[in-house]
Amino acid sequence: MEYFPLSIAGLVMTISALILVSRRAVLSPLFLTIICFLICGVLTVWPQMIYSGNRNYPISTTTQVYLLFASFPFLAAAILTRRPYLLAVTPDYGWRFFPQRVWLMIFCGICVLDPMLSIALHGRVGLAQGNQGLGEGGGAHSAVFTPITFIAWAAAAAACYMVMLAMISRRLTLWEYCRLYPRQAGMAFVALAASSLSGNRFLFLSQGVVFVCSMALVGKLKMRLLVAGAVAGMMLFVVLGNFRFGKVDIRDNIETLTNVGFIDSTKGWVVSYFEPNIPNLDNFMSRHPSPTFGVGWVTSLLPSGLVDLLHLVRTNAIQWMGDNGLLAHRGMTFRTWYPDLIMDFGVFLSQVVAGAALVFCALTYNSALRSPRRLVLFMVCTPLLLFSPLLTAFYSLQHVAPFLLLWLIRERSAEEEE
Repeated sequence: MEYFPLSIAGLVMTISALILVSRRAVLSPLFLTIICFLICGVLTVWPQMIYSGNRNYPISTTTQVYLLFASFPFLAAAILTRRPYLLAVTPDYGWRFFPQRVWLMIFCGICVLDPMLSIALHGRVGLAQGNQGLGEGGGAHSAVFTPITFIAWAAAAAACYMVMLAMISRRLTLWEYCRLYPRQAGMAFVALAASSLSGNRFLFLSQGVVFVCSMALVGKLKMRLLVAGAVAGMMLFVVLGNFRFGKVDIRDNIETLTNVGFIDSTKGWVVSYFEPNIPNLDNFMSRHPSPTFGVGWVTSLLPSGLVDLLHLVRTNAIQWMGDNGLLAHRGMTFRTWYPDLIMDFGVFLSQVVAGAALVFCALTYNSALRSPRRLVLFMVCTPLLLFSPLLTAFYSLQHVAPFLLLWLIRERSAEEEE
């Protein structure tokens, strides 16, 4: 069979998903991540929804075996997953230096300043910087970034995490929190909305999925609200994406259409994000560079000026594939998290690092409600796990910076003092 190893990998992932269903962890980051990887596999093995034209790309046996071995850490993480025990009294969440409302004012001010500077310097915000091709959005909308854009991303994420922590601590739903603390909820929303004007849709998506996974921990997520939020989020994602990409309509590249605009556009975005990833991983596996042993990760996080000052060479998997003609399959993300890990750690160690991250995220999920420290860990690890079918989230400062910030300003709980 042409895809036998990949099919076995899909079976292992499916078993992992069923284990999580049996443990009532359907809204856990691990379960959602497995579903996304399965979508990647389905679009590779049974390409009914792929772009029109010759996209039937045979995946090498080497890559299929690599993905087969990669599936077993998911199974181990699923076996280790336990639904967090809901404590009778949730530990208080406090912040150093300033009260929460003051931190939110600071974060909100930073986020509002970013689009104001973009308009003052460039006459527009990044979201309005449309372009005419798939996969070129990052270069186009980043042309109007300001010196504080990346800081604003971290500030918006930290503001949202703060509000979520307060909601969990007080066992409140979103509507209850908005009614009791309208100013704090409003500042977090304004911070997120203002920062999203840069054109970074992942910032909005990241906070949405962290909110869903976090509120599911304490049973404060109603199914009707979840469905409505998922539909609204998908519509927002599609509308913002189509607006940013100007005249390009992704559904024009799909072979099968339902002629229902929203459904076809949504399907187009799903295919654009997930269909190229395994074929491009296969291209990378055929000619990957020697391991950098962490240089790729460090140079991805450091500002360009500091990279030059330290005489480092900024390198990453996307750049390598582009420079070597390995991006044969266009899309929106081009790869899973594995090319980044292979570039830094090599083929074998990339499996070890990814497996350790999966197990760590599972254990973090299990203990998320035991202390503020562990809940912060869970919330910042959620994007790392959820984006892994698309890219390595922790190779981006916008995901690392909120973690470092919250870790710095959080108050130590009584459990941690002991």
